[in-house]
Amino acid sequence: RAEFDTFVETLAGQRIARVTYFEIDYSTEHSFYITPYPHIGHFLDYGVEWLLENGQYRSFIWDGTFIQYGVGLFPTSMDEEVTTSRHWDMTDDSHWKALINKPIASAKVYWSWVSLSNQDSLIYYPQEIGITFANAHTIYISASEYDQSSERVKGMSDAIFVVFSDNVARKYKLGQFAEDDTLRT
Repeated sequence: RAEFDTFVETLAGQRIARVTYFEIDYSTEHSFYITPYPHIGHFLDYGVEWLLENGQYRSFIWDGTFIQYGVGLFPTSMDEEVTTSRHWDMTDDSHWKALINKPIASAKVYWSWVSLSNQDSLIYYPQEIGITFANAHTIYISASEYDQSSERVKGMSDAIFVVFSDNVARKYKLGQFAEDDTLRT
């Protein structure tokens, strides 16, 4: 856990130059990140890639490093992680445009846990990563999906949920607004 925390914290001081969304190619023109709930955030079935000003990449995806499914962060282009994808440049999207070229002040992993019936110990995994910019605006990248029928966000998911608002994070108990260190289902 400490190594992952440290890697995420290296985002501090960086600036985002380009944002690209990646989705699995379902052979449709429809982009799944555009939902009927734009006020909640963007939902991706795979992940988001940042090209930083220094030329390095950071790719946020759901993965199984700690347990299936947590949020992962990799120092590579998303093209190296997934081969059957389609992608969209989101740099000019209104949510991202205000954050492009702004310094990242801090980045923090929000851990959750699960207890499996066949194990006596708890398994911790990264549920969200919170990124705060120098202007104090925080976004959350979560391994979660929105359940329309219950109007809830369910964690530990094979999807990435990008939240641009503390009010949304508070409503769905993400990141610093989680009630405690428990699994959010």
